[in-house]
Amino acid sequence: MASICHFTNGSFFLASTRISSHYESVANHQQIYYPALSLAVIGAGGQFTGSNPAYTVRELAHHLRISKADVLITQSKNLDNAVQAAQEAGISQDRIFIFNDPKEACTHTFPSWTTLLRYGQADWISFNDKHRSESTTAVLSSTSGTTGLPKMAARSHMSFVAEHYAMTRESQKPYRVSVFHNQF
Repeated sequence: MASICHFTNGSFFLASTRISSHYESVANHQQIYYPALSLAVIGAGGQFTGSNPAYTVRELAHHLRISKADVLITQSKNLDNAVQAAQEAGISQDRIFIFNDPKEACTHTFPSWTTLLRYGQADWISFNDKHRSESTTAVLSSTSGTTGLPKMAARSHMSFVAEHYAMTRESQKPYRVSVFHNQF
């Protein structure tokens, strides 16, 4: 994914109509690429935003506008809505990619997301300044929109580090901790 780091180079946001916090199919083979793709964008210094695959054109266009996305990666079955939403949000059609299985040919006029792997490689963006890690947005998440249209909630790099630290610390917690995957 260092190639995607080189392509993104922190200059744009990435949105996906395919994958959000809810997956359409738990057995979907494309899931393994989604975390790598999102982490590559974050590692490149970009900002990642995922969207609901069930969004209408109007909802997706709103998401793209408020997140200021300028690249869209979508699964082929959502392509019609994605193209219309991208046009409404001002995203050029040459910035639309298909999220397909790399082993399968992309049969659309839009390129596969794997074409992003052809841009060479670059190291991850790194910094060790506390203020920068607290103030640099890594992910933009859509709010529920219960009081109107959804808005964007920003999560910093520090937020992810703090979450990881809290989850992996081996200190005694004043409550019972149960990790889902260890229950089987």
